[in-house]
Amino acid sequence: MADLKWITYNMMAIERDLLPQHLANEFIDYMYENRDNLIYQKCLENALAILKYTDISDEKIQEELYRIIN
Repeated sequence: MADLKWITYNMMAIERDLLPQHLANEFIDYMYENRDNLIYQKCLENALAILKYTDISDEKIQEELYRIIN
């Protein structure tokens, strides 16, 4: 199972168009393969709520993704 924080931040990065296209496509394919996983659906809800109800910056999203990946 993928790290839930990684999933959430990737979703936010895609929503803000912050990922290179090939990485976005890989992530979307991964999520499509796991579309029935309720935990991943909850990550999507969380990501959209964070974007809607907070003022998280693009830089913060990118920093967190970098920190999670490395």
